[in-house]
Amino acid sequence: MLMVATVFYPSKKLELVKLCFEELYGNDTVEYKEMYDSLLNVLRSLFKEYSTRLGGDTDPDDQSSQPNKTSQSSREKSIERMEIVDDCAGYKRIDVRYKQKLNEIGVREKRDELETYLRESVENPELMAGMEYDVLSYWRSNAARFPVLSEIVRDVLAM
Repeated sequence: MLMVATVFYPSKKLELVKLCFEELYGNDTVEYKEMYDSLLNVLRSLFKEYSTRLGGDTDPDDQSSQPNKTSQSSREKSIERMEIVDDCAGYKRIDVRYKQKLNEIGVREKRDELETYLRESVENPELMAGMEYDVLSYWRSNAARFPVLSEIVRDVLAM
């Protein structure tokens, strides 16, 4: 839980966790990878649990929580049903081939709050002399951007 709490410090995130695991287990070791994967699994599980509790969508691919995606899927299905051929050689249109390629490699169009937060760069607060970085102020001001994460942070940091 200490590592989970560390991730929710915007000035540290996963960078400090990686450094700690590297110092403890060595870089690119099995233990390092297991601990790192375990931490990511805990973060995802927490996010999924809190999303469910708060009534948010947990799966970006879940069509029941995304009405726009449902209409998009029906359009895609109708396009797939049609035989799309550009010329006598039988080549498919490039946009159809590209969509098929994206489906094969599993690209998601939407990232959840956790992924967005973790992909953002680590904050480097410029502190005034004698002032400490206030992580709670960060989460209060970013609660609208990260509503589920701010609830998780409230509970995790309270421990």
